[in-house]
Amino acid sequence: MGPAPHGLRLPGRHDRPLPAAGARPLVWRRHLRRHATSQSTPQMTPVPTAATPLRILQMNSLLNGGGTDDRAVRLIAGFHARGHRVAIAGLPDRKYGRIAREWGVPMVPAGPGKAAYILGSARELRRGKYQILQAHHGRDYWPAVVAGILSGVRPSLVLVRHLAKSPSSFVSRRFLLNRCEAMVAVSEFVAEVLKKGSYEPDSP
Repeated sequence: MGPAPHGLRLPGRHDRPLPAAGARPLVWRRHLRRHATSQSTPQMTPVPTAATPLRILQMNSLLNGGGTDDRAVRLIAGFHARGHRVAIAGLPDRKYGRIAREWGVPMVPAGPGKAAYILGSARELRRGKYQILQAHHGRDYWPAVVAGILSGVRPSLVLVRHLAKSPSSFVSRRFLLNRCEAMVAVSEFVAEVLKKGSYEPDSP
């Protein structure tokens, strides 16, 4: 595979596999269906090797650019480079949809309307029997919850929070963590905002 387009670089085998300890994302986990963990002391599951690939679907309704799209696509491309079976459900013709395809990540057309986005993602989850469902944008959290339920395969849902804003709606603040297997904060600052419950009216 050649160099990544648009000045971006796909993580290669010589890159550091994990960030430095001080920059490692923080993860909240509720009890896992297959691997019991303590809420007070989260356990990190070892990264599977290519001999035990995972099936991972990422839902991304934007893919227009910006830091969240950049990191989300880099992450799924990194999983692909390690031998896992991955795909992104979204709009293939947007900027980061094209970049994902150039990096070898399959794009599953889903959207642009919310109903089409959810139903298309649910169909792909069911077809591919994905084990893990990711969502990175706040606007994709609840669509991912619904798509996982409609699919019938009930994948492990992992939500990633990039913005230093806590969810604004009461429903999200009260129930979202109970619907996912893990929520990852990309930095200690983001984690601190989530823990303190900072209210941002414009946050999805």
